Amino acid sequence: MTASPLMKEELRKLDEITAQAWYMTGRNISALSDLYADKDNNQIEMDRLIDYRRHLQNKIRRVLPDEKKKHPGCNHPFRS
Repeated sequence: MTASPLMKEELRKLDEITAQAWYMTGRNISALSDLYADKDNNQIEMDRLIDYRRHLQNKIRRVLPDEKKKHPGCNHPFRS
C-alpha cells in the first residue's frame, strides 16, 4: 500500500516533531527558557569550533617552505 502525497507530508512532519521531542527530552528542556539556554550554549560551541577551524586553516597556510618541499604533490586547498 502506497501512502498518498498528503499522508507522506504528514508522516514527515510527525518524524520532525518526534526528533524534536527526543532532542528536548535528552537535554532536559522543559521550558522556553531552557530552550533559549540550549540555543546559546550551542552557539558558543559553534563559535569555538569555527575559531578552531580558522586556526587550523591558518596553520596550514603558514607551512614552512621546507615542509612544502617534502610534499610537492599535495593539492590541499589551503596551500598556497
